[in-house]
Amino acid sequence: VRYYRFALLFLLFDVEVVFLFPWATQAGALGWGAFGAILVFIGLMLAGWAYEWRRGGMEWDETLPEAAAEHEPEPAAAERAAA
Repeated sequence: VRYYRFALLFLLFDVEVVFLFPWATQAGALGWGAFGAILVFIGLMLAGWAYEWRRGGMEWDETLPEAAAEHEPEPAAAERAAA
């Protein structure tokens, strides 16, 4: 499940770059209104990034959550099932 969350975060910020590229190439011709709009856009993206960082969405650890650990068979039970 963590992989999918991490992949969705990557896609979200990858799409941000797609939206920023046209603005960056024409920044001088667009004026202050576009500059303000892009600052709001960047601010919202940074707020989302900070929220996910606080929740631990950017951490990649190998520990299982408690709910998943409860459903794992014990080693002895797994060996009996394999025999």
